[in-house]
Amino acid sequence: MNLKKRIYEDYFKPSRLSEYKAVLQAFRDAGYKMVGIPDLYNLITLGGGGKVFINRHDIDTSPIVAREMFEIEKDVYGHEGSVTYYFRDSTIDKKLIKDIDDYGYETGYHYEELATYEKEHKLKNIEKMREALPECREMFLKDVAQFRRETGSPCLTVASHGDFINTMYKIQNKEILRDRRTREQAGIIVEAYDEAVTRCIQARYADQVLLGHFPNEVKQGITTGYDIIMTLTHPRNWKVDFFSNTQDNIMRFWQGLKYK
Repeated sequence: MNLKKRIYEDYFKPSRLSEYKAVLQAFRDAGYKMVGIPDLYNLITLGGGGKVFINRHDIDTSPIVAREMFEIEKDVYGHEGSVTYYFRDSTIDKKLIKDIDDYGYETGYHYEELATYEKEHKLKNIEKMREALPECREMFLKDVAQFRRETGSPCLTVASHGDFINTMYKIQNKEILRDRRTREQAGIIVEAYDEAVTRCIQARYADQVLLGHFPNEVKQGITTGYDIIMTLTHPRNWKVDFFSNTQDNIMRFWQGLKYK
């Protein structure tokens, strides 16, 4: 995204939350059941039919806007379904997480230990990064346990976060959970990018790609009649949170400058 577009998206765009609500209403009116990641996994393993809409949020920034999205979901779908919210260490909001879990939706950990390790050690070599995976896995085990202690979240599923490090070296944080022993030790049922989850999805819409075109693209998918649709959304793309966006922009700039 060019600088002009980034500035508009982070500081000047009008709220798109009414459009988010309209998307949910379109799914509901078309007879789609709203589910989170563990619900989808259960449908795959135990069997089930009907039209399904997987609603996943990555809370990279702004738990404040995430709260507003949660309220919209309660208004449109209520307890008839679920949603999955993935929180980074930097976006943990204990009250929001408790409220989501208590309502019956799901929260989980948005992990990034491989990228964090690389930024700390500056290996700058993909083979050395792979050699460091055992250490990254130990970091993950400690961090996911800390996430549960701090938030009270059951955290049965997790999702890999994408960082500039992952793009630069073409290696994703999900490499950490390719190790079955690590999964078992962490008590993780499924990772959001597991093939068992992704292979059954007929259409996937991500707001960081589509931005303002997201609502129309999703509604087109609903009209097409796909049985299994996933939406991946981030609070940042739906409403301006000046403080959160500024904090994140400064942090990303500083990390990039320090790494180089």
